[in-house]
Amino acid sequence: MSALLTSPVATRVTGSRARRFLALAVLMLPVLLISVDNTILSFALPSISRALNPDATTQLWIVDAYPLVLAGLLVVMGSIGDRIGRRRILVIGATGFALFSVAAAFATDAWMLVAARIAMGVFGAMLMPATLSIIRNVFVDAGERRMALAVWSTMFAAGNALGPLVGGALLAHFHWGSVFLVAVPILVLMLVGVPFCVPESRDPLPGPRKQTTRHYVLCDRDRAILPAAQRAMLDRAPVDHLHHRPWGHSPFQSDPQALADLIDAIAR
Repeated sequence: MSALLTSPVATRVTGSRARRFLALAVLMLPVLLISVDNTILSFALPSISRALNPDATTQLWIVDAYPLVLAGLLVVMGSIGDRIGRRRILVIGATGFALFSVAAAFATDAWMLVAARIAMGVFGAMLMPATLSIIRNVFVDAGERRMALAVWSTMFAAGNALGPLVGGALLAHFHWGSVFLVAVPILVLMLVGVPFCVPESRDPLPGPRKQTTRHYVLCDRDRAILPAAQRAMLDRAPVDHLHHRPWGHSPFQSDPQALADLIDAIAR
């Protein structure tokens, strides 16, 4: 995956330590948000069902459309970010995610909500690989990079745990759409901070990578569709059996070893 696991990029950023960790703090905002959105529907789905009256199949898609599309497009969006710029795709992803979060919050029927969740998955897939690639570019020192990646993985795990808590707290006081609107102020804050703290970077030689991890194959643009499709199919399978698991449980949480392998490969 050329944007997630890359060779050194064209320009390294060697600013002060404080500036590097300020950039890390800004980058953690979308990481936390993406993982929170993965589980925040745990308590919201009953309210959504009463408001929009979806059938059982549509309820499954409301929950799983977002992580399915997000996981399936990570490789492709990472490769695109290599070519057009990681900061640029980060800004595009954050803007689109915020807009479709608003659309989801004010959805008037169930399939409009599913479509918004699909779009959120597309733009969310732009955010995740960009944050990892920028961390690799900003933190040249191996020790600092390991610390930054530890923060990244901790925030991602924390977001999954916080999702149901945040969703429950919002539903106690607000309309069900508030679980989507929570993304807007976070992403606005990120968009304000990115131009000042986060440097632009690209991969000067995007192309085939022969390295592999347990779950990820590094590939060029022409072959990106295969691992993306494989990952999408792996994440689609639990949708067919969602009636055997509780509301809000996401297939994106089902393989923590994949995330561990990914972080380990980047840190090398």
